[in-house]
Amino acid sequence: MADFRLGRLKFKWKGDWAGSTAYVIDDIVKFGANSYVCTTNHTSTANDTDWYTNDLSNWGLHLEGVKNVGDWTVNTFYKLNDVVKFGNTLYLVTTAHSSSSAFAASNFSEYVGGFQFEDSWSNLTAYQPGDVVSFGGYTYIAKQQNNNKQPNQYLNAPNDFWDVLTTGFSVIGDYSSLTTYAPGNIVQFGGYAYVAKTTTVGVAPNQLGQTSWDLVIKGFEWKGVWGSATTYYPGDVVFRSPSTYINILESTNNDPLTSSSNWELFTEGTNSASLVTQDQLNDLSVKALGYAITFGV
Repeated sequence: MADFRLGRLKFKWKGDWAGSTAYVIDDIVKFGANSYVCTTNHTSTANDTDWYTNDLSNWGLHLEGVKNVGDWTVNTFYKLNDVVKFGNTLYLVTTAHSSSSAFAASNFSEYVGGFQFEDSWSNLTAYQPGDVVSFGGYTYIAKQQNNNKQPNQYLNAPNDFWDVLTTGFSVIGDYSSLTTYAPGNIVQFGGYAYVAKTTTVGVAPNQLGQTSWDLVIKGFEWKGVWGSATTYYPGDVVFRSPSTYINILESTNNDPLTSSSNWELFTEGTNSASLVTQDQLNDLSVKALGYAITFGV
């Protein structure tokens, strides 16, 4: 049977490591999140920033742990297994270092991920991993630090700064050729509503061959008495005595009475019985129905 003698158990707890201190074999200190046992009699280096370079060879790892040191800050010496919060994520220090003006991801591994909604994306804001923004009708989550990286333009490697978190819709109003639209933006063009699939500017929703828009709903928009100089779009409703017509194909100077390829009969009547006002069109609920569906998407 083995013979144990308590006097041979010589470990001695010394608390937190201190600079310029004499340590002897079997002293135990805490440095950062870990504790170490002294293996060589020595006087410790003066500064903790030199510990891994000048002092570690005198110690053996005793117990390994983690230490939460709070938010990441500049000009701070971080030790192995320190845990810092940067943005919405907790990181574990894997390389001891003194922090500079920028967070160096190569010195850390992700410990616990998180999310934080930052409202609408702005090119003036610096984003960290886990930041969530809305842009167009979509929400995006940052995958890495970035600034002025428009979410829908930086989704694929090697520029994968963002991931789509949710798809959705954002009603903008009437289409304008001068406005830049983002995925999820909904516009009204004529009596129809369209949703942007890509970032687009100057591409009309009804443009032949366009791939930037999808039709959401076919609605109606009252345009009053038909005029030969007006350009009409699908869904536009006009009065052309004695009836009302709905445009089915973009049209300028195509008389509804004679151009069945551009117009369809909407309501038939006499001059006294036709729809001639917006209120009358609303009474039939066609415009209200179109908007209810459009804005309820």
